[in-house]
Amino acid sequence: EEEEEEEKNISSFLEGGVELGLWKFLGCTANLYGLSLTTANHGAFLIQLTTLIVPLAQGIRGVPIPRRIWISVLLALTGVLLFTSGDGGGGGG
Repeated sequence: EEEEEEEKNISSFLEGGVELGLWKFLGCTANLYGLSLTTANHGAFLIQLTTLIVPLAQGIRGVPIPRRIWISVLLALTGVLLFTSGDGGGGGG
């Protein structure tokens, strides 16, 4: 009986791993395809936005976000906007 339970656990772990791998593959493929359709500046901006969205999403869900994280998010967003905006950003735009 203990062996059956262990086999079920291994089977469920494998199924979960395959599902997560599939979602990861689809997400990365969509990301790379989308980046191939835009400029490097806009690509950098979009990739950085995904990093900044995580604390925002957690805050919306009620997870307490420390002030230093909010300051970091604002500084990072400002830097990315400066980098990707106009001719003076240094990003080749």
